[in-house]
Order: sequence, then structure tokens, then C-alpha cells
Amino acid sequence: MEPQWGPATVFALLLLGGVATIAWMVRALSRGAAGRGGMAALLAVALVAGGATARAQAPADPRVQTALTEARVAAQELAALLKGLLMEELGKEGFEGAISVCAKVAQERTADYRQTFKNDIRRVSLRRRNPANEPDDYEREVLTDFDRLSPEERPKAEHWEVVSEDGRESLRYLKPLVAGALCLTCHGTPETIPPDVTEALAEHYPDDRGTGFDVGDVRGAITIRIPLVPRE
Repeated sequence: MEPQWGPATVFALLLLGGVATIAWMVRALSRGAAGRGGMAALLAVALVAGGATARAQAPADPRVQTALTEARVAAQELAALLKGLLMEELGKEGFEGAISVCAKVAQERTADYRQTFKNDIRRVSLRRRNPANEPDDYEREVLTDFDRLSPEERPKAEHWEVVSEDGRESLRYLKPLVAGALCLTCHGTPETIPPDVTEALAEHYPDDRGTGFDVGDVRGAITIRIPLVPRE
């Protein structure tokens, strides 16, 4: 066998270059005007990237893999169901009719799907429109993490984690809902929301907090909790 020094040399040079670049970034941030703020920002980016990588890995536990597959399918199905309901109503009654559907029918369809799915599934948002979509502390933290992602990362993002609740393990899963151009008619700024839609929103949602979004923003998430089968 003859050693292949070429690839080994290239790898060593790339490794040294990467280490040198990271060292330069740390030194530049620590010396810059941002001071501790700059260093905190660098650490935050590193932690977010590490968390995203860890969550992207397939779980080794087959119980978790099964639950994760179920959660991904359920999130996709519920999102498609509610989108289809919205588009159907837009074609019939326009945005005012769609607001009425979202205020009641969307919640009913979600409850129906929850019964079929036989696990907890609902929508949540940091700027919720319906009080039923208020997130808990865990969901609020994950939604904040989604907001920190770039607009390009958000559509494909997800979060899953095995947690222990009341002595039992559960999979918690969240899939972000990203605002598109059509969403801004009801969820945008006062400049993008037509006056008649504003009136309809005030009628159906007196405590509305679901405005001020732009294209690419995280409007909310589908959140799922699946109890895991106990270990044998």
C-alpha cells in the first residue's frame, strides 16, 4: 500500500485554515466596539446552529423515530387541511368569509383532526389571533428560536425533543408556519390590510394580536405532543 499524501495535505490545510478563521473571528469580536455583545452574538449563532444540527439527526430510539414520523405527517396534513379550507372560502366569500371560517371552523377542524390523530395537536403563535392559540412556555421558547433563523431556513425548519412530563416521556414537535404574500391581507400591517378586512377582524377578534407580519416571518407553528411507549 502506498500512502496518499495529496488528499491528506489538502485536508490538513483546510483544517488549519478553518481554525485560523474561527480564531480571527473570536479575536475581532472581542476587540470590536460590540465587546461582550459581539461575543454573545457569536455564541448565540453557534448554539442555534448546533441545535439545528442535533435536531436534524435521525433519533436512535425506534420509539422516537416512529413518533417523529407520525408528527411530521400530522403537521403536514393539518397544514394542508386548513390551507384548503381557507382557499375554498376565499373563492366563495373572499377575505371576509375566510376570516369567519378561521374564527370558528378552523378550530373545529383542528379538534376533529386531533380526535383522529389521537394525540395533542394545535396551532400556536407568539402573536396569536385566537386566544386558543396561545403558546405555553416551551412553545414560546421554540417559536423564539424559529424567529432567529434566516428567512431561507424557516420553511424547512422543525424542532423535536423528548421531554419527561409527569414521569412519562413524550415527543414534542413544532413545525413553523411561514407567512406568504397572501397572508398579509389579513396578517400584515395597517397599510396592507384593506379597511373591510380590518373591520371583520375587529368583529371576530376583539383581542387580535396577529398583525404586523411580513413575507417570510414566522406566523406561528403547528405543535404536537406524542406520549412514547414505555421502555421494556
